[in-house]
Amino acid sequence: MPPDQELGLATWDEVQQRVRSQFQLDADEPDTFTLTVPRQAQGAREQRVTAYRYAAWDREMIELRSAFGELEEGRGAELPAELLAEGLRLPLGVVSVDGRFLVVVHKACLEHLSVEGVVFLLTRICLLADTLEERTGYDRF
Repeated sequence: MPPDQELGLATWDEVQQRVRSQFQLDADEPDTFTLTVPRQAQGAREQRVTAYRYAAWDREMIELRSAFGELEEGRGAELPAELLAEGLRLPLGVVSVDGRFLVVVHKACLEHLSVEGVVFLLTRICLLADTLEERTGYDRF
């Protein structure tokens, strides 16, 4: 058995297969997928998350990104200090800007994660983004 399989480390193909079997995907491409995760405990709330595969330092990496808000008109890409401070309180991920959207992002080296670990991170990024979005009183993302 290859060492990666002995340790249960994830490959992108394994992650995609697992996510395809567990969730209905909104988009499914070779290096990215998007899904909407329902939050059963919060009624009809849902949260969308996108996973990207990319390479850095000759390693296969994964990025998980979920939007939770939009910058106010006329503010440009400036994030309020309180929102940046919120990033320090998040148990994982970071608050960032993607165009005019506010997002929670988490990046990791894929070879250090199991498939279960990726699914855990995927659902937790959704939960964190939706918790931040819920403070606005909306459910747009």
